[in-house]
Amino acid sequence: MNKIEYNTETKSKNNTWRIIIGNINSFPTGTNGINQYKLDKLQTLLNKKGIDIALISEHNRNVQKLPFKDRPSTIMKRWWPQAVVRLSCLASNNNSYFEPGGTMIITHSRATAHTCSAGEDAQGLGRWNFITLKGKLDTYTMIISIYRPAKSQETYSRQVAYSAKRRKTMSENTSPETLWYSDMGALIKEHRDKGHNVIVAGDFNDDLNNEHSTTRIFINNMGMRELLLEREKQGLATYIRGTTTFDGVFATSGIRITNGKYTSFEDSPSDHRWMLIDVQDSIIIGSSRDNKCPPISRKVTSKIPSVKGTFQHELEIQVLWHNLHHKINELYKVAIEEKALQLVQNE
Repeated sequence: MNKIEYNTETKSKNNTWRIIIGNINSFPTGTNGINQYKLDKLQTLLNKKGIDIALISEHNRNVQKLPFKDRPSTIMKRWWPQAVVRLSCLASNNNSYFEPGGTMIITHSRATAHTCSAGEDAQGLGRWNFITLKGKLDTYTMIISIYRPAKSQETYSRQVAYSAKRRKTMSENTSPETLWYSDMGALIKEHRDKGHNVIVAGDFNDDLNNEHSTTRIFINNMGMRELLLEREKQGLATYIRGTTTFDGVFATSGIRITNGKYTSFEDSPSDHRWMLIDVQDSIIIGSSRDNKCPPISRKVTSKIPSVKGTFQHELEIQVLWHNLHHKINELYKVAIEEKALQLVQNE
């Protein structure tokens, strides 16, 4: 596949970062008809929208078993300069190329340069992976790509089976759903308490339009909110055979977007709508500040005698009005008495 030049013309502003979030429903491998078509559509979507960071859920790949040429990292590194593809998947003994679930984060160019750390689901369930961007003056932004399966899905049952092997560290009544929210909450809190901005996005398999849904209650308790619902009020159906918003992007209070929207199903390389958000540079990576006072651009002067006279007259009126002569004399006496000011006498 040929490399497409990076295009930022479709961004709302040049000083913003654009993040895209979407469920790929199996990352295409191989170059046969349908796989190549899906790859081409994905590459076109990412390039056409001028993406800085991509969060992809449900890649459905057992990454370690895939041939090197078919791995998402091998394929997508050819698409941009300094591209880095990070993945997570269930850490099972599966010998198949297919492993349901999993998440990805793709950075390139400046996003790669600002990435100071990365990690993934510590439980080995492939529920999420994350990166942290470091900016100026200790500005940190943590971005988490997630996939939370529904109980009816194979991903869920495989997580149950894998978790059963670790049951000694879990209560017998702990479900994968409870564990998902508990572990995610701990991860968010850890970084939020450090003063970091946090963005959590992906497919939650929950009705995000319902403020009483498990996910919305969890997010509210974490002090976060859904960025697109702030703009749209009612999210679009993000699954082609669904009627509600399963995919969402949540953030802490420090994150504000300048633009955000859902893609069409026609533009999507899968059966989900994707989401786009634009965030200003100053929020993602901070802004530099100068500790020095700014230089005076010009002095207020005039060679016209009448202007000089008027200025001196107005200045004296303000000095008298605020009793500055008396205040200066009193301050001078106190400074001498407390030896805060040493007099220098002429010899």
